[in-house]
Amino acid sequence: MTRATDGEMMNVVIDAVGITSTFEQAVQLASVAGTVVTLGFNEQPSHIPSFQLTKKELNVVGSRLQTHQFPAVIEKVNAGQLKPEAIISHRFHFKDVKKAFSLLENEPENVRKVVIEF
Repeated sequence: MTRATDGEMMNVVIDAVGITSTFEQAVQLASVAGTVVTLGFNEQPSHIPSFQLTKKELNVVGSRLQTHQFPAVIEKVNAGQLKPEAIISHRFHFKDVKKAFSLLENEPENVRKVVIEF
């Protein structure tokens, strides 16, 4: 992953899977003073020494994402009652992620939401 970003680490890493290996990978990919958001539920302990969190000054945040709202939102999107494309101003392929970040940094007034497509 860092090859694709010329060795730059990520300011925010979202672990939406929640298994031990993806959480550990999220910590590795986070930049100094970055944030790791974990969404998944897993009772297995990870093998991350606390010095990795301290050395990188990471923020680790858990989120339940309003779990009970998700099915209703999907229904409304499928029924055409919610139109997510209305808030998406730009789309970039992952290979063009640098262009996406440049746009966000240099022209934030022209950006609503950016979608990175894999």
